[in-house]
Amino acid sequence: MLDQLTQLTNSDEYIQRMNLFITEVVIRPKEEMRITLEIFDDFSKNVEKDKQVWEIICKDIIYSTSNKIHEPKRPYNRINVYTDHPVLLNYVSSVYFSITGTCDNIAELMGDLFIAHDKTCGDWVDFHWLFSSLPETLRTLRSNQLSLPEKLFPIYAEVFKKHNLQFTINEVDKQENDLTVLIFGNPDVAPDNYCFGQPYVVAGSFEERLKTVNRTTN
Repeated sequence: MLDQLTQLTNSDEYIQRMNLFITEVVIRPKEEMRITLEIFDDFSKNVEKDKQVWEIICKDIIYSTSNKIHEPKRPYNRINVYTDHPVLLNYVSSVYFSITGTCDNIAELMGDLFIAHDKTCGDWVDFHWLFSSLPETLRTLRSNQLSLPEKLFPIYAEVFKKHNLQFTINEVDKQENDLTVLIFGNPDVAPDNYCFGQPYVVAGSFEERLKTVNRTTN
């Protein structure tokens, strides 16, 4: 885990004086990602010398916003790691089900689904991806099979029941993934419970390594 980095980048000293900059991202597909970053004091007389160089090793990568990670700018300058986070719902067990009824007010149904979805997972799971086909399915009564994250399904099921929409569960695809997410964020302007476009990496595990520490005397 990234115990030292998470403590450092969320400390009072860091928040008041310090920042980070990504200098290198090396990716080996489906294996690992190595992120080299510099942490420096904004008020140092010699920023280049008075800095720390760290390496984050992301093992068994599942997904990363690598194009955003390479040079994250403020406000995404603090690091946190989670084993229980809404973004991980994209990579766990799914429920496959079929709609077997119709709905009197499709627009209201979709609005209620979105409100429940947004409240539960803060847009870390793509609502459009999950439900883009539902309005047409309800209008045409065509045969269908939809898929939703298993942990979110009870939330949506309550909305279906509210609108008297019938459904049948066909299968549950169990995925026992032991995953962790690393998020570059900032609790003041981009808290991790809502997706503001923060760079992140989903992987099996993360390791940290302090490569160099340089200190000058002010």
